[in-house]
Amino acid sequence: MGNPSPFPDDPAGQVPEFTELELFGDVAEVSPFDEIRQVDNDGEFWSARDLQPIMEYDQWRRFADSIERAMVACRNSGQRVEDHFAASGKITTNARGQKRVLDDYRLSRHGAYLTAINGDPRKEAIAKAQTYFAEQTRKQELAEQASAPSAGSESAGVVDLSDVRALKRFHEMFGAALAKIDEQAVQIEAERQGRMIEAAGRHAAEDEAAAMETRAAQADHHRAADGMMTVGDLANKLKAWAKDECGVKILHQEVWDFCRELGLLIKNKNTVRKNRVTSFAIDNGYMREKESEHEDPETGKVYVNHTPRVTPKGEGYIWDRATRRIADTGTLKPIGVGAA
Repeated sequence: MGNPSPFPDDPAGQVPEFTELELFGDVAEVSPFDEIRQVDNDGEFWSARDLQPIMEYDQWRRFADSIERAMVACRNSGQRVEDHFAASGKITTNARGQKRVLDDYRLSRHGAYLTAINGDPRKEAIAKAQTYFAEQTRKQELAEQASAPSAGSESAGVVDLSDVRALKRFHEMFGAALAKIDEQAVQIEAERQGRMIEAAGRHAAEDEAAAMETRAAQADHHRAADGMMTVGDLANKLKAWAKDECGVKILHQEVWDFCRELGLLIKNKNTVRKNRVTSFAIDNGYMREKESEHEDPETGKVYVNHTPRVTPKGEGYIWDRATRRIADTGTLKPIGVGAA
C-alpha cells in the first residue's frame, strides 16, 4: 500500500497546485520596485532613471545628488563603488523617433538601498523605498543562509524551492524571521521620522539661504528691468533644463527665434523695430519694453534703446511651450529647420 498523501483531500501521491497568494498571503502583492527590477547575466539591478519618478524626484539633477551621496557612503564603508553603482546610459526616443542617450546608473540592491537612505527624508516615497530594499536585502540573506551547506556536507541545509512542499516548509521555517523583518520596518520608519524632523529644519534653513541668495542675484541682475526677466536670463534657464532633463543643447539665439515664432517679438530683419515687443505680447501681459538712453561720446547724440523684458506671466507662457517642444522633438527649432 502506498504512502498516504500529506494532503487529505487529494489522491495519494498527487501534489496540489498552490498560487503564490495561497502560500504566502499578501506576499504576492507586486511592489513598484519589483516591477522595474531587471535581471541579466550579471544579476539583478535597478536603473536609476527608472527609480527617479518612483522616488518622486522631478529633476534628474536632484536625484543624482542623492546617488552621489550614496556612492560616498558606499566608499566610506570599505566597499567597491563600481560593484553597486555602475555608470551607464539610458536610450530614449522622442516623438520624432530620434534616439538620445541620458546619463544613468545601474544600481545593485545595496546601491539602491543606499540611494534611498541618502534621499530626501521629507518624501513618503523615500520611506517606502528604504523599507522595501531593507526587507528584500534581509530576505535574500535568509534565503542564502537556508541554502548554504553545513560543515561536512555539500547538500545539508539545502532547501529545494522547486518543490511546493519544501517551498511551504521554507516559509513556515522563516515565519518568525519575516515577522522580525516587519519589526525592523517599523524601526526604520521611526528612524526615518526622526531624520525627517531633523532634516526638515536643516532643509528649511538651506532652502531659505538658497532662496535669499537667488533673490539677491536676481535683484542685482534684474534691477534695471524693474523686476522683469531678460530674454537672456530665460534662455539660461531653458539651457540648463534642456541639458539636465533631456541631454539637449540649446542656444541663446534659438530662444530669441522661439519668442519671435510665438509672436512676442517683431521678426522683420530689415527694420530698426526688429526684436521690439509686439502688441500681442503687451496686450496679453507677456512682455514689456524697458527704455534706456545712452549718449554717443563723439557726437553727443542721445539714443533710446528699447529692450524686451519678460513678465512672470510671459515666462510661464514661453516656458511651457519651449519645454514641451524640447521634450517632444529634441530641439527648440521649428520642425524641419535644422533639427538634428
